[in-house]
Amino acid sequence: MTRCKTDVETEGCGLDFPEKTAKGLCRRCAALDTARDSDAYNLILKIPQCLSCESEATGLVGEGVNAVNAHRSEAFAQRLKWPPTTNQLAKVSAQPTLPLTTAGLDNFRNVGYNDADCIKVCVEARTNGKIDARLGSTSRAYPPEMSVDEVLENILSTLNPTWERANARSLQLSDIDLRMHGNQTIIPGLQDSTLQDFYEVHKRSASSNIYFGKLPKTAACLKGKVVAIELWIDTSAYEERTGQTAISNAGRGKRKGTGQKSMADVVSKRPRVSVNLETTFKRRSPLSIEDGHPISLKVAHVDIDPETCDLTVMWDASETKEAIITSSIFKSGKMKNCYKVIMENKEYVAKRFFEVGNGENKVAPAENAKHLIEELERCENGRWFLHNFRMKAADVGVEVADDVEFTQCFLAEEVVPAGKSPSAASGLDEFDDPEVKIIWFLEPLRQTGVTRWSGTMQHPDHKGKLPQTLAAFVHYAYSESNGTLVFADLQGSKGTLSNGKSGMILFDIMTHSPDGMTGVGDYGPEGIERWREQHVCHEICEALGLERGEDDGDGHDD
Repeated sequence: MTRCKTDVETEGCGLDFPEKTAKGLCRRCAALDTARDSDAYNLILKIPQCLSCESEATGLVGEGVNAVNAHRSEAFAQRLKWPPTTNQLAKVSAQPTLPLTTAGLDNFRNVGYNDADCIKVCVEARTNGKIDARLGSTSRAYPPEMSVDEVLENILSTLNPTWERANARSLQLSDIDLRMHGNQTIIPGLQDSTLQDFYEVHKRSASSNIYFGKLPKTAACLKGKVVAIELWIDTSAYEERTGQTAISNAGRGKRKGTGQKSMADVVSKRPRVSVNLETTFKRRSPLSIEDGHPISLKVAHVDIDPETCDLTVMWDASETKEAIITSSIFKSGKMKNCYKVIMENKEYVAKRFFEVGNGENKVAPAENAKHLIEELERCENGRWFLHNFRMKAADVGVEVADDVEFTQCFLAEEVVPAGKSPSAASGLDEFDDPEVKIIWFLEPLRQTGVTRWSGTMQHPDHKGKLPQTLAAFVHYAYSESNGTLVFADLQGSKGTLSNGKSGMILFDIMTHSPDGMTGVGDYGPEGIERWREQHVCHEICEALGLERGEDDGDGHDD
């Protein structure tokens, strides 16, 4: 450590400095190395150096200076004999390292998956049963762990620029019906699975030859795992959702003569396959988190009064569980950041607030905890009212959608051991106040496709069983709460319900109340009044005996 030297034998003066405290060159050699080939180099050489502490000093004279300068001159002379340094980048070939081929580009787009791993999806777009000449067909390779809904969203993002040339609104998942090639219905429940499971279950089914036997030309020429699907665009659903007339190029072609139909005008009479098939295939769980950070989570115990829905959060009897959380953001909204979590071999999304009106990343831990408890209360209130709504519907004999529920959710405290730092996801660099709690709102990880039925202050009138069920549910909750609660911002994604069936799971809802104190996004009386103005009663509201939105709710003052 006291000797002036580096790993290169000819670098440094080689002298010992008893009080030198760092490895490598002495201070003077380091300065000379930096000033090489400059005017400062000769000036540094003229400054004496202390042979004890290596510092440059004006009091050092005599033989000590001469010995240092002589050794340094010899070392510098040796360095001048070295071959000139070359720029290694100059040797790089001008040829691209990425092969500019279809396979090469597909592999680049699907990082981590080679051609054999990916599943090729060939798509034909049909409007009202006929091939849409404008949208045509397309094919692309996708990673096997991508969800089917994500694949469909990607396909729609490819089709929408063409669709929007003639239509004012883009296509959404609710506007399409997924079928296998040849107008074959898919095996029930698989649209909520991964692409790998979708492929494997159809491939191993008894009807495999129907699904894969006769593929279109665009799919037959591909190698590896190939699945051919059809997207049937339901123009009626599109028009009901958007209020716009759907314009398509389906079935357009030249007629050969009077009385003769073109091929596109002939209605397909292919039979559909719709059977419940049993399979021994077991869906695997691709649990993995990159950039993971181990944490301990103390899960809160929540007690809910079944009669009044009063909610109590208790931490004293909480159970602590080990988990892994990502450091990078998985999803981000206007107010909350989401992070992936693995706990007890299950995948979750952990949420925390980063914006509540005071500016980004200015949410204190106590403020975050308060608003997350309000989020939990909103969700549990929704679950309680939805249960009672269904009971009332069954009593009066009115049919409502039963394939929807509120997400399962819970609160957890991130436990930070003494002397340790909180997770990067928490957004806290330091954590030394034992009274402060890092609280997370957790719910199961689901597919990313989201369907919205209302906004914070918008309550459109949708057609269909599920949308009208939700609209009637909001009306029911308003009436049963005596005009003190309106559910808003209803949105959901497909997933597995608590009864094991596939359905729609509601999450991130908002509420309005007379005092505006139910949580972030509560617009108080203004929010309630906006719903009263926009809500349209249909058959379910009438069957349940709910009065019109502008008349009921005794607890609301006009």
